[in-house]
Amino acid sequence: MFQKFLRSEKAVSSVVGMVLIIGLTITSIGIILIYSVPAIDGIENTVKVKNMEQSFSALDARMSEVTLGEAQSQVVDIPLMRGSLNINNPGTSDIESKLAIVIISTDADIYEKYMDSGLVWGAWDEYHENEIDFIISEMGSIEYTRGGHKVAYEGGGVWSQYPNGRSIMVSPPEFHYNGETLTLPIMNITGSGSISGNGDAGLSLTSDNAPDQLFPNNDSSNPLDADKILIYIKSEYYDAWASYANSQTYSSAVMDHENKTAVIELDVIPPMGRNSLSNFFKVGAVDDTVISPIHSFKLDFYGAGPSPSKGNPQSGLRTLNDNMTASSGSRSLEYHFHGKGNEVTLEVTYEDSDISDKSEVWEIKKAFPLEDSDMDGYEHSEIDLLSKEIYLSFKSDEFYSNLTATNSTIKGPVDYESLYNITQHYMKLITEEGSVVFELSGKESSPVCFSHSMIDINYDTRPGSMIYLHVTENKVNVELT
Repeated sequence: MFQKFLRSEKAVSSVVGMVLIIGLTITSIGIILIYSVPAIDGIENTVKVKNMEQSFSALDARMSEVTLGEAQSQVVDIPLMRGSLNINNPGTSDIESKLAIVIISTDADIYEKYMDSGLVWGAWDEYHENEIDFIISEMGSIEYTRGGHKVAYEGGGVWSQYPNGRSIMVSPPEFHYNGETLTLPIMNITGSGSISGNGDAGLSLTSDNAPDQLFPNNDSSNPLDADKILIYIKSEYYDAWASYANSQTYSSAVMDHENKTAVIELDVIPPMGRNSLSNFFKVGAVDDTVISPIHSFKLDFYGAGPSPSKGNPQSGLRTLNDNMTASSGSRSLEYHFHGKGNEVTLEVTYEDSDISDKSEVWEIKKAFPLEDSDMDGYEHSEIDLLSKEIYLSFKSDEFYSNLTATNSTIKGPVDYESLYNITQHYMKLITEEGSVVFELSGKESSPVCFSHSMIDINYDTRPGSMIYLHVTENKVNVELT
């Protein structure tokens, strides 16, 4: 009996059970600590970053008051929350924050060369000032960093960058567009300083409210005598700048990753309405998102013949043999006007060498009449290129332009089509890459009298088109208090 008592394990079982419970408890606590503490830290960091974004949005509002004339000075408190705050003064910081504006015309000799390689920072460096117009300005920034996350005020907006390098916009920059005018006040941060730790950092914002006007200036004026505006933004937050531009209906952007640059592209609208006709006139990029963006496209031709007082017969527009031609890359569009008896006939030719070596040719079935004008010695013909009564017959054996057309008024090869649909169709194609220049010239001497002839053109422009540009540099001094 005594030996059985010594060999009994009944008392051991309760001890082992207790040890196992304690071990499981310690292990569970350890696992919870391993996985929950970083999660708690991550949640804390996220909350503090969100608080910082709100603080910088308040800073943005105060900065606008100072730089845009409502107040000459403001003081803003920024909570540090174990992060660091830096004022990145242009020229004294390793962080580059710059903006450049290039103004260029499609008929410039360098246009195609520039656009082929010009969507990178500094592309203008190899060109002379008389070849290209550009403006360069420093922006500077106020930047907060905590745990690999950054929040910054730059260019009149607030930007946030995650540890993986991706950036987002918190509040928009000072870009103001009303459908015709782009107003761009460039915020130029001066001053310096750095602080980190806990507590609040006071920022003193001061401005003399006397912005420098960069455009228009002595060398350039409004309305813009150009076809394209390119805005380059070199920034740590360039991807967020690009996303912002692409979210706007008036602009589009590409990214130059190597130089941390967003390149924003805008079109300029040439003058519209009724104006004197000239050998050259520009047409901007029409809105190809709608079926019929062109509302008027009319030419009033006046042609003068020999003076009747000398007993000579009038020739006037009866000798008309003129072409009106535009080209864009591989595409070309030509309207050919030919005086024939008491009429002006019309032939329309379109070609896209990237698709075919053949042209699409349309010939008029009913011509435009020649009329006597109220000016002695002149003949007149009103050429309405949007006429719904004038029809043209298709004379080619291949119709391919519908392959690249958007919202085309011509759906496929047809025997004949109205001049209205033909003009809508081809004008969207020829301006797809931007503004084009039409040249009006005669195969011999043109009988068209340009001092009396008129053009009336009106159309819906592509979203992002503009007529006026206003650029100022608004300096604000920022100091830690």
